[in-house]
Amino acid sequence: LHPVIKIIIKTNNKILLFKWLTSILMSLLYNIRQKNNVSILLIILIGNIIKFFHRETIIAMTSNLALDPPTFTMIKYYKTYLKGNSSMNQYQKIKKGELGAWVSIIAYIVLALTKIIIAQMTHSQALRADGLNNTTDVVASISILIGLKISRRPPDHNHHYGHFRAELIASLVAAFIMVTVGLQVIINAIQLTFSGQSQQPSMLAGWIALISACFMFGVYLFNRKLSIKINSQSLFAASQDNKADALISLAAFFGILGAQFGFTWIDPIAGLFVGIIIVYTAWKIFMDASVTLTDGFEVESVEEIKAFIEKDPDVKEVKDIKGRYDGNRIYLDLTLYVDPKMTIQHAHLITDRIEAALAKQFDADQIQIHLEPYVQ
Repeated sequence: LHPVIKIIIKTNNKILLFKWLTSILMSLLYNIRQKNNVSILLIILIGNIIKFFHRETIIAMTSNLALDPPTFTMIKYYKTYLKGNSSMNQYQKIKKGELGAWVSIIAYIVLALTKIIIAQMTHSQALRADGLNNTTDVVASISILIGLKISRRPPDHNHHYGHFRAELIASLVAAFIMVTVGLQVIINAIQLTFSGQSQQPSMLAGWIALISACFMFGVYLFNRKLSIKINSQSLFAASQDNKADALISLAAFFGILGAQFGFTWIDPIAGLFVGIIIVYTAWKIFMDASVTLTDGFEVESVEEIKAFIEKDPDVKEVKDIKGRYDGNRIYLDLTLYVDPKMTIQHAHLITDRIEAALAKQFDADQIQIHLEPYVQ
């Protein structure tokens, strides 16, 4: 390395420095697959050196330099990185999302054990149903955590776009688990309601349910805020499950409270209500994940993106917009009409400008723009 460094210092050749650093990065990227932590640290260090010294150079040089393919690939990567639209940012967001999953797992384990034990002691069907619901939530939250961890895997030879959809599959697994337990809770509650064997539960069960409701509402607010911040659909689904759990515990509290005044049938009815909420929440999570997995995209979002692009003075008309989600990332395919007399260089600048604007406004990660000549 010393001769290379001497040449760089002697000639003050920034391009040579950049090519040298990117070549090192390419070799380090190979080592990162072997889980070499030193390579990861060096990549971060060299990447920031490139970013510090060559920000403007990298953005401008993509179309001006005749570089070997590996170096050209790295230039494109850092060009995207400097614009603030890098997949690396998505990986960092997903890692933050894992905190929300861990909070849910710990909360559900504590609440499930407490409720099931107290329900056995106090003969409360509503609290027992609530505890079983929390047990399924533990499994669902673990599924979401596993999905988030898989989503952070980088692209490989047969997953060229990464593994971001893994968290959606985890959401589906969680939904199936929830609906199974929800149906079981409904069946048990109906059997107890018509059998007339309901016992008056102790008010201790009611206070446990009320404390649980307040606690889970706090977990819901935490996960909802985090899911919006990192744009994670699976964590948002988890937050909605947290909110449903808070409502379930509240329903259990009122059922147990009513039973204290002799209305013992209210407790199993509350259990029935809990089961219905579990199934409804599972259905909602299933539908949201299914729409995304089948490349569904909101019509309102398409109209909003279209109106935003039409504000660009060089765009004559927006012919077509197609959008889809890949995990928490937005992919857009656009067909735009522009002046047929403009140069290729001018057209390229337009696409770069629109890509940067859409990335900033809508957090779009992958944008493909096709330009066509506008004919009146």
